[in-house]
Amino acid sequence: NTSRFSSGYNAIRLNDLSWINKTGVTKLCLRSSRDINGNAPTGNEYINVYSNEFLGMNPPRLVINYRNQSKIKNTGSTDIKGYLLIQVQFYNSSQGKWLVDDDTINETSTRTITSGNHLALDRGIFNGNVRASDLTHGTGTYRVYAAFRDPEENILRTDDDVDLEAWWQFSKT
Repeated sequence: NTSRFSSGYNAIRLNDLSWINKTGVTKLCLRSSRDINGNAPTGNEYINVYSNEFLGMNPPRLVINYRNQSKIKNTGSTDIKGYLLIQVQFYNSSQGKWLVDDDTINETSTRTITSGNHLALDRGIFNGNVRASDLTHGTGTYRVYAAFRDPEENILRTDDDVDLEAWWQFSKT
């Protein structure tokens, strides 16, 4: 819809970026709102889109907001099935080991990650489930621990013989 466009730069927010070709040509089409609605134009209507080849004036601007994502990515050729475990663990320095402080997710139903796809662990799964005030061991060193396991609770391994587990360490003061 072009009805809200004015002169100068206009931000066009694209939420689904899967259509962008990172190695070739990506085409973006802008249509008039009158054209979309099947209405006859009331006069001349146009949009100028400039590229960096246009005498160096009005270069296009692409802003990418990136956020780090905790995920299990299936780069293999087959689907993988397993059980997700996410815990918040406290490091007990006198015992020299990690203790479970919050058993956040300990799945009993199998989960499938299809070939070429990933399972985002932050949004919708972990984020918002645990607060610092929920941690029972007080101040100290903690970590969020995640693993993908088989029915016998063994950690699954990749084709490169690496455990499908990861953690992020933090301190509570």
